[in-house]
Order: sequence, then C-alpha cells, then structure tokens
Amino acid sequence: MAEPTATALNDAIHSGLLEFTEDIYGQIVRFQREELTNVCVAPICLYDMLSMLLSGSGGATRIELQQVLHWPGRFSDSIVHHAISAFTMSCLLPFTRTGMARRMFLLKHAQLKPQFMNDLHYYYKCTVEKIDTLKGIESKRRYINRWVTESTQHQITNLVPVDLITEASWSCVLSALHCETSSTKVATRETLFHLLNGSKRYVQMMHKVDRILMLELPELEAFAIKLPLHLSNYQLLLILPYANNGLVNLVQHLEQPGTLSTILAEEFTYEILSLYVPQFTQGHRGNPDLNPILFGLGLVSLFDRTKADLSGMMEEMGLAISHIIHRAIFEIADLGAVNQAVIASPGTEAIREFRADHPFFLCLLYDHHTPIVIGHVVKPRRSRGPIYAVCETPKQSSVDSLASWLSTHKLRPVELSRQLSGITEEQNALPVLLDGRLVGWSSSWAECLLLANELRDLKLDKSSTQVPYSLEIAAVPPTEVGSQYPGLYLFTGASRLLRPVKNIKNGSQVGAGGLVEWIGTFEQPYLNIAVTEKELEERSAEDQSHIELSPECIFSFVAGLTPYQEFNQVFASITR
Repeated sequence: MAEPTATALNDAIHSGLLEFTEDIYGQIVRFQREELTNVCVAPICLYDMLSMLLSGSGGATRIELQQVLHWPGRFSDSIVHHAISAFTMSCLLPFTRTGMARRMFLLKHAQLKPQFMNDLHYYYKCTVEKIDTLKGIESKRRYINRWVTESTQHQITNLVPVDLITEASWSCVLSALHCETSSTKVATRETLFHLLNGSKRYVQMMHKVDRILMLELPELEAFAIKLPLHLSNYQLLLILPYANNGLVNLVQHLEQPGTLSTILAEEFTYEILSLYVPQFTQGHRGNPDLNPILFGLGLVSLFDRTKADLSGMMEEMGLAISHIIHRAIFEIADLGAVNQAVIASPGTEAIREFRADHPFFLCLLYDHHTPIVIGHVVKPRRSRGPIYAVCETPKQSSVDSLASWLSTHKLRPVELSRQLSGITEEQNALPVLLDGRLVGWSSSWAECLLLANELRDLKLDKSSTQVPYSLEIAAVPPTEVGSQYPGLYLFTGASRLLRPVKNIKNGSQVGAGGLVEWIGTFEQPYLNIAVTEKELEERSAEDQSHIELSPECIFSFVAGLTPYQEFNQVFASITR
C-alpha cells in the first residue's frame, strides 16, 4: 500500500464523500418520482457509519461497501479509517456534544469479535450495545429512542417508529444529527410561499441586505448563493430555481453524478443581495429506515442473512444488519451576521433580490466544499419553539362604529367643562376613554359597570358590527388607596397581546358553557378569572366572570413573553 501524504488522503476521502453524497441524494430523488416532499439527510454521518460497518465486513459485502463509499483502496484500511474519523469529527465538531447520536444495537444474542469492538472504539469512538435481554420489541424500541433523545439533548425524539423493528430483527445501526445554525431567532414577516401544485401558504420570512457569494446556473435554470452562518467555517448553499415550480427540473439535474461537485468547484462572486429566506426546520418527518435507499445504491448483501459476510464483526455466520436508521434535522432561524459596512456605504452597486418564496435546494457546507446536510425544501415547516400567532390589525371602521355607539349612551359630553355639565356636584363621575381619547363621562361607578357589561355582551355577539371582538374593556374601580385612575378604558389599537378565556357571565350562551372571549393584559387584573371549575364552586355568583380554557393555558403565554425562551427550562418545557 502507498504511503499517503495527508493532503492526498484527505482529497481522496473528500472526493469519495462528494460522490457518495450525489449518489444517495439521487437515489432519494428517484424514490420521490411521483411527488417531491421535504428531504433532509446528513451524508457525512452515513459515510461515517458505513465505514464502521466496512471494518467488520468481508467478501462480497466488503466489496459492495467499498463501491458505495467510493473507498480510497490504494491506502491501507487502518490509515483510511483513522483519517475518515478525524475528518468527520472536525466537520461535525459543533454538533457532537448536543446534537449527534450513533450506535449499533444488538437486538438478539450474538458474540462480537473483540478486534471489531476495539477498532470501533479506537477509530470512531463508537460502541455496540446489547439489548437482547430486554423483553419484547416495544421495550427495545423505547430504549433506543430514549437513548437517542438523551444523546441529542431532546432535539430528536421517536427516531425508531412503531413496527419498524420486528421479532425477526437482529440488529440495527442508527445515526442522528441535529444542526442548528443559531439559538437566536430573528424577526420575521409573514409572506406567501408558492407550492409546487400552484397553491400558496404563509411562511415566516427572514430578510437581510448583505454582500453574499452568488453564482448563476443558467443550464439549471437557477442561481445559487453561499450564505455565511454564525457557526464559524460553515455556509448554507441555496439553489433557487427561476420558476416557482422549477424544483422538479432542478433535482433532475442534481441527481446526475458530478453536478453538485461541479457547482461546488465553481467560483462564486460577491454581490449585494436583498435576501429573503423562510425560517424553517427540516427533517422531522419521513421514514428513517434507509435500507431501500442503500439497497438501490448496490448495498445488497448487507441486509440478507444468506449473503451477508460480517466475518470481521462476529463469530456466528448467517447474520445480517437488519436496519440502518438515520435522521437529520436542520434548523435555520437567522441569516447570519449582517455586514454593517454594506448597509452604511452609499455605493452605487445595484442590489439584486434573492427571494426564496418557492421550493429550493439546500446544502449545509463545511469550509465551502464539504456537504454536511443536503436536501430540498418543498413546504417549509415552522421552526420549533414558542408558537407565534398570526396577528390581525383592527379596522378603522370598527373603531368609528364603536365611537358612534358610545355617543348615543347618555355619557356626559366632553365639549362642556366639568363645571358647566354639573359634574362638580357629582364627585363619583368617571371618565370613559377610547384609545386614550376622552369620549365622555359616566355619572357613577354603577353606571360605568353597566356600560362595560353592555359592551362585553355586544363584543361576544358575533352578529354585532358595532363592537369589534378585539375590544379591550377595562373597568377600573375607585378605591380608598392609591391605584390606577378609576374609569372605563377601551382599547382597539394594534400591538396588544390578546388571549382567549371563557366568559361565563356575559353573552346569550352562558347556560351552554360560556363563550370564548379575547382579553387584553390591561383588563385582565380587573376580571375574575378562575383556573378550574372547583374555584367557581367556591365563589359567589358576583365573583364569577371568566374561566381559563385549560388549567395550564396561561403558561403558553408566559413562555411566549419570557426573554431567551430557548434557555428557560421551566416555561419552555411546559409549552412544548
């Protein structure tokens, strides 16, 4: 065997990984001939995992693995295994502690060779775990899933689906990777995304203007960018078709051997782009069983007990790998750091738009050329974490109709002074304000409460056009101690947090269990909101007005307002 230089060996491994990436992506695309769906796979993890199996194989199985991996056979196996392990670990370093899991599980009793176990640990820092003593397939499946969940810090759960492993399953090899470009989620705007079938859906779109590496691909009817990420030395390759439905044509080109390698070898040039990319999480769904994909690549004997040669792995013959299970989850929550010099400079360079508002291809790269995660986005899935609601802006017509309604309800006029209108004689008179504007005076607290209840009845009446459902009605009572200035405060404007509770006092369906009412943060302290039915039983009828939709409902809103939600393990864990 040749004594390799470090450069020659790394080049050979990198070349083999690129070819393997193109092969496996092409095979996945061929499985989606009828309809393209979201794809996310980590070829570098699969390359690493299959290299482990090669160290314990022989005969035809070894030859098949070498062909699938494009193994650099001119070098000795020990040197190649050591180099592959070092190469993959350097590429995956940010994810190894909290987002990566790989292990071989023996579901039935078998005697493994000590040399294989030593090689696996020495080269790949991986182990084989025997769980043959666990009773029942379901207990084994749960054990594996629990281990993956703990190894990935609860980022990947339920990796092995029900019914995947059976009583006939002897072993499974699994690999899981969670890649998160940043723990900080940037501001987004709701924007339409065009689907392949011609329909549209709303997605959360991120935006920035920056100088970004770009490449025109006219032969693919697309253009590509390399987006720098917060993770040092990582880039996101996005290839966007010109047409909204151009992904089908694009993947047909990308499934051909050499296409992706050619694109990565091209010289990208910097251009100032106005960049729009959806905020999404890729890879939660889909069958994690890769047996059919690898079988299509030519890895046939590994899964057949009559043909598999695992003589370097175990003492017994007639055993095979039952399942190779893989899942990669890729989250993009921001677009990386913005070059402030680009924004501040008054240059004359034209700004082009890169708007990923239709299906596109993606590839997470290490050092511009090594694929970590590859796939395509057909229908962006919202990033995980606290759920943000789609907001509606109140219409001005609703505000005008409410002001008109209030003017007909015996309020003391605003035009006259307090002295002329006789309010100085009525010390209990309270102001009525609409969006901070004084619209009249109520002669007493009792009259103020009657007006508030009448407004709340109309608010709950779906047929009413005079009072919007988003109206906030805060009746602040007079007290003997210092407090909020008493009066009736009405709010209809935007930028208010509203949440649903059940009104059991107002409306026409009180006897039917109450109506859902949206309340605001200002009025909440002045309402009697029970958490459970038991609380209502303990209160008098006068103290009953609202009840939570569910006992834990309030925590969803508290978590949404908590700074750094991803690091708050109390409320964040409750809402997930």
